[in-house]
Amino acid sequence: MKMLPLPDGPLGDLHRRLRDLHRDAGLPGAPHMAAKTDYTHSTMRRLMVDAATPRWPVLLAALVRLCPLAQWPLEPTIREFHRLFEAVTSDASTGTDVAPAPVLVDDPAESARQAGSTSARALVVGVNTDRAGLVDAHVSELGDVLLELNGRRTDRVHVVTDLPAADVEPTLRRLSAVIDPPDEQLVHLIGPGAHGSRSVYFAATEPADGLHLGAFLERLEDVKGPNTLVLLDIAVSASDGTHNPQRWRLLSGHDGRVAVLGVVIPGQPQLLGRFSEAVAVVLRRLHQGTLPIHPREPFVPLSYLRDAIRRELTLTPGKAPLPAHFFVDDVPVGNLEQAKFVLNRRYRPDNGVRLELAQDDEARAFLDELAAEAPALDPGHYFGRAAGRPGADVRSPVLFSGREAELSTLQTWLDEQAPATALRVVTGQPGAGKSALLGMIVCAAHPSLAALRVFGSARRQPPGTFAAAHARGLLVQEVVRSIAVQLGLGREVRAASELLAALAARPADAAVPSIVIDALDEATAPREHLDLLLLPLAALERATAPGRPACRLLVGTRPWPEFEQLIRRATATGGLCDLDEVPWARQRDELSTYLSRRLQTPFFDEHAFGEADAETLARRIADNLTDPRRNRAARGGPFLVAVLHAHRLMRAASRPGADPMSLRVPAHLGEVLELDLAARSPDRLLRPMLVALAQARGAGIPERLLRDTTATMATAFQRRSAPQARRIPRPSEDRIADLLASVSFYLRRSPGPDGTTHYRFFHQALSDYMTEHPGGPSEDWR
Repeated sequence: MKMLPLPDGPLGDLHRRLRDLHRDAGLPGAPHMAAKTDYTHSTMRRLMVDAATPRWPVLLAALVRLCPLAQWPLEPTIREFHRLFEAVTSDASTGTDVAPAPVLVDDPAESARQAGSTSARALVVGVNTDRAGLVDAHVSELGDVLLELNGRRTDRVHVVTDLPAADVEPTLRRLSAVIDPPDEQLVHLIGPGAHGSRSVYFAATEPADGLHLGAFLERLEDVKGPNTLVLLDIAVSASDGTHNPQRWRLLSGHDGRVAVLGVVIPGQPQLLGRFSEAVAVVLRRLHQGTLPIHPREPFVPLSYLRDAIRRELTLTPGKAPLPAHFFVDDVPVGNLEQAKFVLNRRYRPDNGVRLELAQDDEARAFLDELAAEAPALDPGHYFGRAAGRPGADVRSPVLFSGREAELSTLQTWLDEQAPATALRVVTGQPGAGKSALLGMIVCAAHPSLAALRVFGSARRQPPGTFAAAHARGLLVQEVVRSIAVQLGLGREVRAASELLAALAARPADAAVPSIVIDALDEATAPREHLDLLLLPLAALERATAPGRPACRLLVGTRPWPEFEQLIRRATATGGLCDLDEVPWARQRDELSTYLSRRLQTPFFDEHAFGEADAETLARRIADNLTDPRRNRAARGGPFLVAVLHAHRLMRAASRPGADPMSLRVPAHLGEVLELDLAARSPDRLLRPMLVALAQARGAGIPERLLRDTTATMATAFQRRSAPQARRIPRPSEDRIADLLASVSFYLRRSPGPDGTTHYRFFHQALSDYMTEHPGGPSEDWR
């Protein structure tokens, strides 16, 4: 990265120190710096190159990423940079109008309290065995990590060794009385134990001398007190050989205030401490923000913490996995999943603050949060299509242009108090602009998206009268539940028949609600959506006002034969909008207008064109893509190909010596994607990863699974030409993160059900192409 000259004063001091850190980290590029953060590489590039006043969240993310690479201590470095940042924002000579710097909170508990909660205090108890000193080392390491998590507050973390078994419970009670009100607590026990007929005893070689863990846990459950996570790392004498996994279930019938995770190791004392090592590694990564917990999660889901510890135990190089029957896993379902045991350092604050900070992928988290009550709404999908550009910065311009006639017709229909027709359908090939048109409708009308002020408020519908769903990968029941919640019909509505009955029973004078369903062709079992929901909705009348439609229904889909009945019904009432039938001349003008604006609006690592060059290029591209001789059967309508080609041109313009004006216009989606991949340095993992991403369903594929799938795909590709080739090893977290960052333009990031970030292509046509061409383009692709 070519750095700009440094200014004088506090701002220069801050950037000079940042460049020192960057140098000691090995001068990583912007994509590497952005990997595993919630920012794009263009944001990191601006931070390092522009020498301007940074935003604190971006600077903090860079510090968390660079410090381990440079081997700088994290917490002292953060405090040093915060002092430098405060000096910048308080210095009048900078000439900037910057809000006061957010206070760096050493105590994650206080940071969590700003989100309405606290973090867990901790007790670590270690009892030495004949492996002198090893337990002490594990206790010390774990205690140090927990102190970091608690801002070095020794009143919140207590580490003791060789504590008599009888003193464990009184010690915990004393700690519980220190903090008022009581919050979550974490108890970690490591040392020898004994097993009796019905339980495990800690800190003893004979049951009579130890702490009866079953009784201890039951008392924690029974006594009114905080939620507690108990972590066990215990070695017992050789068992009787039955090795029944249920042997180590230490709680039964509990109501959900105590969770237990850990190992009880029979007959192999040399393995004592392995679990504690894994806990320390996972907690340290969580503290550094390098694990992929989604920014909407204020605390780490307990299920993710459990799985991460198990993965660390299973996948540690050079160490055999622990047998399954060693594990203790008593995690109550539901109650403790959102407990505040470990703060998510990647968390972003509430919606209002998130909107103020919204830029790049932070805005995706904001849009995800808007749909928390109705996940199938998927506002990120509608906003991204309407914006007509990469990224999700809600303050950047909306580049949608054209389709005025179609947009006006649909908006007029939505505004009618008594619509003459209940059904309208938008069809067209992939990339023709169906979702962009529907995105403009939904973003301007949906009551939950009022914060997207760029779309105005003139057509905003009242709550309970407008619902939308992105049907990609969804069952009909999931779409039904989302619509019912958005229309205020209650969560008890789960079946299509129940939704139909509720809509038909609305009062005669109630407003006619509007329902938008996009990507019917990408739904799971689309025929069920058609037969159980959409066709009945299109024919539904209000029982209290016969002849009056019970709802308006707007559907976006490809014109597949199985949807002929729906399309025919819309055609009969004048409700079909076929974007493939828009005259070529109008498509050319609309495409040229869009491209001219897009080529002058850079994102990520793009370079903007001047107005004259942008208009020349836009007209040339539009002429090519709207040529009637163009292969209309090829996947990717003109608008999608234009979006991808514009990004390719603007990236090429940022490289020295490049002549983007000479780049040929691709004929179809496959060509533009293959040209981009061909221009990159060869990488045996990139195409296998893209093929794996093409198989993603729903929210997408998590990074953890993507690493395994990419290795499997890469091995299969290699063995086509060399059947005896060795298996390609599983890529590291950093390696897969760098690959994802390099193709971030093509991807959509969403929170998965486990709280981690999931990835998929931003458009189904890209998934279709990679699925059909996993090994490379066909010979006639040009």
